[in-house]
Amino acid sequence: MEETKAADDRGESPWCVSYQFMPDELEGILKKHGVRQISLAGPGASARTVPNEILVKIMNDPEQRADFLAFCHRFDSNPYVCGMGKDNLFAKGER
Repeated sequence: MEETKAADDRGESPWCVSYQFMPDELEGILKKHGVRQISLAGPGASARTVPNEILVKIMNDPEQRADFLAFCHRFDSNPYVCGMGKDNLFAKGER
C-alpha cells in the first residue's frame, strides 16, 4: 500500500489521482481563506437510500417530487450526513 501511494505521489499512477475532502477538512480550508457563513451538503445522501423504481415514481408526481426534494435538502444539509452522497460534497459561503 505504501509503495502504491509513493508511486502515485511521483505521478506514476496509470490513472489520474484526484483528491476528495472530508467535510471538516473543506470547512477548515474555507475558513482559513476568509470564507464566512459556510454551509455544507452531501447531495444525494438521502436519494441513494431509495430504490430506483420508487424514486422514478416520486419524481413523476409533482407534489411528491416537491416534498421529497424539500426533505432531501434538509437531510443532505445535515453535517452528520455530508459525504454520504457517495462522492458529492457541496460547500457555499460568503467572502
